[in-house]
Amino acid sequence: MAPETLKNERPETGTDMFAFGRLVYRTVTRESPIGKLSKAELVRLAEEGRIPTLDWSRVPESMPFLRPAKVVCEMCVTSKLCDRASAAEVEAFLLQNEPEGEVNSSADERLLSTLQEVLHSRDKRSLHITKKIASL
Repeated sequence: MAPETLKNERPETGTDMFAFGRLVYRTVTRESPIGKLSKAELVRLAEEGRIPTLDWSRVPESMPFLRPAKVVCEMCVTSKLCDRASAAEVEAFLLQNEPEGEVNSSADERLLSTLQEVLHSRDKRSLHITKKIASL
């Protein structure tokens, strides 16, 4: 959950971008972005203006999508709503930054295609980000 949601504030478009960044992390690492923190601990962090650190240490450096995934998460997973990138900014970044190394599977190609599709549809106010990423 985004910090503003944990603090019972009204969600905005940036709230969806926070969720998108977390979903990118989960998709790439196959790990929870909040680790084993309880909801109470997450609320405390949100009230302090902090968020759990994303741990990329178990992802092989050779993974083609590692660098773009990290950047997308940095763009979206911020404690302040006003500091988050828009869907258009993230889409532009993805289109300008091909994965490093060789895309070695149809799953990698589907991931990039789905990320771009989800971001494009988000600009049209669609709310199906979770379903699209979870379907990979």
